[in-house]
Amino acid sequence: MSLPQQQRVTDRRLVEAYHEANQLDEAGIEAICPLYFELSEVETRYRDQSFLAKGGTKEVSRVFDSRTKRWLAMARPRPDLGPERLDRFVHEAWLTSSLVHPNIINIYDVGVDTEGHPYFTMDLKSDRTLAGQLDAEQEDPLSERDLLVILVKICDAVSFAHSRGVLHLDLKPDNIQIDRFGEVLVCDWGSGKLLGDEEFQEIDPMDSKGDGELGMTLDGEIKGTPGFMAPEQAEPDAPHDGRTDVFALGCMLYSILTRGPVFSGQTPDQILRQTREDEITRPSLRYPDRKFPASLEAVTMRALMHRPSKRYASVNDLKTEVARYLAGYTTAAENPGFTEEIVSFVRRNQLASAISLLALIGLTVLSVLFVQGVQRHQAMAAQQHDRAEQLQSKAQSLEQTTETLTARIDLWDQDRADLAEEIASSCMNLDLGMIRGTASLETHEQVSQLATVAHSMNPESLTVERLRFRLACHQMNFAKAEELLPVVGEHVPPNQAWIVGHFREFAFDRNSRPGTELLISFLEEVNEKPMPDPTSEPYAFLDTLLTYDVQARQDPENYEPIIRTFLNFINPDWNPRGFRHDREERFLALRFTPPFRFDTYDEGQSVLRHLNLRKLRLESDEVADLTTLDGLMIESLDLRACPMKLANPIQLPGLLELHVEAGQVTTAELRRLIRSEKSLRIIEHTIGS
Repeated sequence: MSLPQQQRVTDRRLVEAYHEANQLDEAGIEAICPLYFELSEVETRYRDQSFLAKGGTKEVSRVFDSRTKRWLAMARPRPDLGPERLDRFVHEAWLTSSLVHPNIINIYDVGVDTEGHPYFTMDLKSDRTLAGQLDAEQEDPLSERDLLVILVKICDAVSFAHSRGVLHLDLKPDNIQIDRFGEVLVCDWGSGKLLGDEEFQEIDPMDSKGDGELGMTLDGEIKGTPGFMAPEQAEPDAPHDGRTDVFALGCMLYSILTRGPVFSGQTPDQILRQTREDEITRPSLRYPDRKFPASLEAVTMRALMHRPSKRYASVNDLKTEVARYLAGYTTAAENPGFTEEIVSFVRRNQLASAISLLALIGLTVLSVLFVQGVQRHQAMAAQQHDRAEQLQSKAQSLEQTTETLTARIDLWDQDRADLAEEIASSCMNLDLGMIRGTASLETHEQVSQLATVAHSMNPESLTVERLRFRLACHQMNFAKAEELLPVVGEHVPPNQAWIVGHFREFAFDRNSRPGTELLISFLEEVNEKPMPDPTSEPYAFLDTLLTYDVQARQDPENYEPIIRTFLNFINPDWNPRGFRHDREERFLALRFTPPFRFDTYDEGQSVLRHLNLRKLRLESDEVADLTTLDGLMIESLDLRACPMKLANPIQLPGLLELHVEAGQVTTAELRRLIRSEKSLRIIEHTIGS
């Protein structure tokens, strides 16, 4: 209840304190609220400037923000540039500030100083960049997995920008800031483009004009950094879209895999030419002595396709592929088959697979023990006549349970046998893969592991034993293959069985390979000895052994004597002196007289693939059929001294140059008959050139 007005009493002390507070001077306010007083006295917001770096269009300094009490980076236009750059500078600031994302650098303030110069402030970060982590001389480099996680964050940022209609157009490791706590920032949006903005279709980049140094962004009609710019950026007025940034991200992924650049050129002009002409070599071909994940290599090459329509449709699609690889799944670019999917599943679920197998074994043991318990109860029932009726009832109940469990055990056994059969059947195509060179050494090892698992599931399976026999033959482990002959002998060609039995002392594996002289002696003896089936040639089987051998060798440099010997078996009338090989240049000049076979069986691949050639020159005085060169991975083919005929077109996927004599065959006919996945150049030479 409130008191009447006449009964209220005012405390004079409170009134005096109130009037005293309202009459405080500045000194009194500062004593009570020092932080408020300090903020209100700020006249110069940015102070203690110190120079950090200079680019093509702006300078960056380190400044202290007196209002927010933190250090920032301040960008200003270079004083030696004209006023025509000012709007572009402001546009870069506004474009970047519109992109609020955890992995895009923050813009805090944009303004014009008292002297009329525009500026903007942004995050002040460490000098660590992705480029530094990709440096081969880095003392403490990040792992490949850590770098891929960084790439996923970059894709998140660029994908967000694309959703806002903004292209970066100068993505490169130098423009990615990272720190030890996992923060990743995409910087330098100066070359960015807002789709539909005609006034700022191209924004001049930061780096120096005309420097000519690798890694610098070109200025002028062509915008971008050589080595990271897409082919359409190398063509003035070509349209750009999100797939242009996809190409740059593919270049980063290539550098993460190889720790080197995509292009081998030493100058910007050389790199631009290679970009326009699609001279990109797969990591596994460029570095044959190193191993790269097949799925990740496939993702990289799809992102680097010359035509935008062949690349990933969006940055998010590329990010999804990299994330699937990190999670242990196969990628769409890899186009995985049944075997790859099984191996991927086992890798992702090793613990679950082991638990399932142990659970199955445990249930089987428990079931057996239960059946034994039932039998003991039945024996006791026969001995204890006074409890016969009671035990008989229990025995009947237990017998029914036993029958149910036995049926389940039989079903489990059948499922295991069916799975073993399915695994072996799916892996049997490895034989064809080894012949054609499409199955890698890692795939062979994975299939060997699957064969071991399938054998443990169903030791009686003929399909599993045939698979184990083939795998042993590929390794030239004839000692193991001979042990399996009594089981699979009826399904093994007679000549192959003869080779296994005749060389039963061979017990090679991946880490132990025969020497060059021993391998040549083996080939010569097989070629000279009479075979049980003279109507069937053993060359296809021998080519399979060579396909595995050349992959398993640590140093296959001295392989040309083996291939020269093998070619002589296929072509007995050929003079091996026509085989001139330059190992360092990866060049082979081959002189022959038709008819001449390059392969070992119908629709096969050339045995020259074992030499990892880059250039091939063929010499013949007569018209030669070159159909059996189909599928050979070479970059240059010289047919000036070889009149040719082709019944059907041949595929030479990596061919870049085709040398012919002028008038030998029309250009249109050559392009119809010889097909390449690259931009093929046909060079016609005059006689004597």
